[in-house]
Amino acid sequence: MQDTLPQGFIPVMLTPFKENGEIDFDGLTQLTELYLQAGAAGLFANCLSSEMYELTEDERLAITR
Repeated sequence: MQDTLPQGFIPVMLTPFKENGEIDFDGLTQLTELYLQAGAAGLFANCLSSEMYELTEDERLAITR
């Protein structure tokens, strides 16, 4: 277990969608890479900014993997 908190920023991730309403997993990968390249100390996924209440349980799990 880690004794200290990560240093740096932890962005609230957005969930990109395709025009048909499906999650855009390619876009999600690109956003994740962007956050990490910018120096993110961690990622805060599946939260209000990620539209978590609009996603099914399976979709919520899929975006956090």
